[in-house]
Amino acid sequence: MNIPVTSNMQIQSMLNKQRKDKFVMVFSLPEALKIIKSDITRANNKVIPNTMQFSIYGTVIPDISVPEKEIPYGGQTMKVSSMARPSYPNNKINFTVDNLFNNYWVIYKWLEILNQERESIYKSKIPRDKGSLKSYETTITVFGLDEYNNRVIQFNFYHCFPVLLGGIQYSDRDPGELESTFEFTYHQLEATLL
Repeated sequence: MNIPVTSNMQIQSMLNKQRKDKFVMVFSLPEALKIIKSDITRANNKVIPNTMQFSIYGTVIPDISVPEKEIPYGGQTMKVSSMARPSYPNNKINFTVDNLFNNYWVIYKWLEILNQERESIYKSKIPRDKGSLKSYETTITVFGLDEYNNRVIQFNFYHCFPVLLGGIQYSDRDPGELESTFEFTYHQLEATLL
């Protein structure tokens, strides 16, 4: 049987399967953090923006759902689409802490902008009424890769900001790499084939 091949169609083996470790996650700093970024200086009032990119080792693409509505009628129940998406759960990111805590510091300072720990206030140089949500939100993108590390699908999480920075567990009995997590929340998720 001959299968016509068009320029948009890619022929591949049915045995090709996607692997869990074939992804890249990228995000840019929100405006409130860009004000305090530094490419080389490590300081309490600065963040180094690119430190997160190489330390992330796991994330989740959530379930995508448009649930049904049940309409009871005449002793039976009919189901129709709700035509609405429920809110997404927070997304958990696993990362390895670098030896100077620069990547941990990015998320720590981001949370500090949302609520400064000692004064318990929003602490950005962009006033809340001027920057609104855009000052502390960003877009996080996860690229799925093929076996040759080419980007084949893109998942964009829109209006992201962190809500949790995971604890750190030191141990004299475990010489392994120090790991942590952070969780972010978001409004929308969009997938695009590349």
